[in-house]
Amino acid sequence: MNREGEWLEGEDVYKEFVDYFKDFLGSDVTCGEINQPNSLFFKKLDLAAAVEMIQVVSNEEIKAALFDIDDDKSRGPDGYSAKFFKSMWSVIGEDFCLAVKEFFASGKILKEVNATAIALTPKVESPGKVSDFRPIS
Repeated sequence: MNREGEWLEGEDVYKEFVDYFKDFLGSDVTCGEINQPNSLFFKKLDLAAAVEMIQVVSNEEIKAALFDIDDDKSRGPDGYSAKFFKSMWSVIGEDFCLAVKEFFASGKILKEVNATAIALTPKVESPGKVSDFRPIS
């Protein structure tokens, strides 16, 4: 059923879901003006910690972060789990580290790496319209 209460079939159902969640997830949220931004931060890093935060990340740190991820965590959108990357580290480790370092240097990452799968779970017992579903990533 669409937002006007009309029953949909076939491709129209697909289009209704896409349009609804594109509107829902793409909504702009406006924030009030902040007069004193420093009042938002209660704790601040000391100089040594701040300097540490801007250091180039090492291959060892990248490997340690990857190997800290449980093997049983769900697979990424590419179908690969952390277990795959760990088991193939001797082959892909250098390229993996280069990709992570490039992200930290440029602030950009391939959209394929940053993709998220979204499942729609019903919010009510018998969902009849798109708004009866909740997106879960």
